[in-house]
Amino acid sequence: MPLWIPIAAASYFLSGLAAILDKFLISKRIPSAASYSFYVGILGIGVVVLAPWGFAFLSFRLTIFALFSGAAFLAALYFFYGALKIDDASRVVPLVGGTSPFFILLLSGIFFKQYLAGTELLALLFFVAGGALLYLPKIAEEGGNFKFKSLLYGVLSAFFFALTFFLSKWVYGQSAFLAGFIWMRLGSFLAAVLMLALPKLRQDIWSTSRTTTKGSIYFFLINKVIGAGSFVLLNYALFLGPASIIDAMKGLEQVFVFIIAVSFTKFYPEILEESYTKKDIGGKLAGIASFMIGFAILI
Repeated sequence: MPLWIPIAAASYFLSGLAAILDKFLISKRIPSAASYSFYVGILGIGVVVLAPWGFAFLSFRLTIFALFSGAAFLAALYFFYGALKIDDASRVVPLVGGTSPFFILLLSGIFFKQYLAGTELLALLFFVAGGALLYLPKIAEEGGNFKFKSLLYGVLSAFFFALTFFLSKWVYGQSAFLAGFIWMRLGSFLAAVLMLALPKLRQDIWSTSRTTTKGSIYFFLINKVIGAGSFVLLNYALFLGPASIIDAMKGLEQVFVFIIAVSFTKFYPEILEESYTKKDIGGKLAGIASFMIGFAILI
């Protein structure tokens, strides 16, 4: 088994846990997608501690790509948190995870003329089908009256995540891992700083900061440590393996989100509230089965 497969799987477990905690924080503790994504971006400056072990100047073109990759990642987080504020994590994550592979394939085909082989394409189709099976039951349950804003934010998040994957793979293909990683995190930091140039976002960030409790800040920092671990593993997997398949493996995150959300809802309903009807659970189990088939094909 290629090393990047278990690394990517571990990354998606941690990101699934982080998504559940994100849902709790943005619903109950830090109710602002702008403020939440801003501080995630600002924390990116912490990457400077890695400078003695891997910092290097890149070519001008590659530096621009790396900075844009980091900025695209922050944009993806902004829309992802916006969707999480509106909808269930077990619905938002499948939407993003099931949509982003299409954008990855589109970008790879347009710019690199790269297309998947037969077994990889089959695995991708099972991953995407799994995402649809996890997402569609709630739409059917609600008679098609889904939340359009959540859908829009989810698709935009998927696009920017795909753009991040695409640019990251480009950077890693022409640089050492730590050098590319450091420059991309600096891109997220600079994008967060630029958010302050927009009056509406700046006001939102400052007003939320003044009302956030110390307990929420500690919870946020713990969650971001989990998220950082996931992000480092994901980037290393991207350094080693194909971006389109690693992105499609995001379906595993949806499996982990389902399992963690059910556990939290059952045992800690005061922390997380997610609805699960029989039809909903049936669709999610079918989606999980589809992911497992795709994963087996990939291995």
